[in-house]
Amino acid sequence: MTDREKVTHMRDHKERIDKERLQSLPLKGGDGGGTSDSMEERVSQLEKKFDRLETKLDTNTTAINDMRVSMATITERVAHLPSKEFIYKGIAGLIAVMGTLAVLAPKLQQMFGIIPK
Repeated sequence: MTDREKVTHMRDHKERIDKERLQSLPLKGGDGGGTSDSMEERVSQLEKKFDRLETKLDTNTTAINDMRVSMATITERVAHLPSKEFIYKGIAGLIAVMGTLAVLAPKLQQMFGIIPK
């Protein structure tokens, strides 16, 4: 028998023993005796934990809803930002105007009499 088989056999044997032990323990009626001595206390603790969990869940739900509103606001604001195409066209237009002024500057200066002829 290999080590793995031995371990599996021992585990199965332990599970059988535990199952038999649980079946042999007597449970008394609802007076809290037998193996259920602290059942009411445990249920009470679980109820308290559940109430705290429910409160946390409500808080998280509220926070998630607030984040949804914030995301919608951000999405709407981003939608109104200028596109890359608009920015590129604006820069190209500005460069064209500046180039034209640079080329025509001497003629404009002569025309308005800023520099002598």
